[in-house]
Amino acid sequence: MIPNRHFGEALKKYIEINSITASKIADKLGMTPTGFFAYYKAKNPRPETVEKILKALDISLEDLFKDKKEVNNEEDYKAKYEAELKKNTELQDLLIKYQQQEIEALKQQKANRGETPVSEANASN
Repeated sequence: MIPNRHFGEALKKYIEINSITASKIADKLGMTPTGFFAYYKAKNPRPETVEKILKALDISLEDLFKDKKEVNNEEDYKAKYEAELKKNTELQDLLIKYQQQEIEALKQQKANRGETPVSEANASN
């Protein structure tokens, strides 16, 4: 999805975010940096110009309009998901351990009262 932002703004932001110098792109396009900076003000450049710039940057039009946050969101989401999964697994392990301790405590209380644990009573029937 392309946001409501014009080409020049997206180009400038992409170059800044990705630490690309305008001089390098201008060289690839065979123009001066000053000439290239004019594209920062371009709202709707000719399609062939857009194609040349995208080719020089080695990106798609969608990539140009993505914020760095959007690009990193997938990686961040995966990392957060894995961290949450690990946290949940650890919590489940703690819960199981707690429940096992509770069961053992109940068995001990019954044994102290001289009662037969339910599992042993069912086994003898």
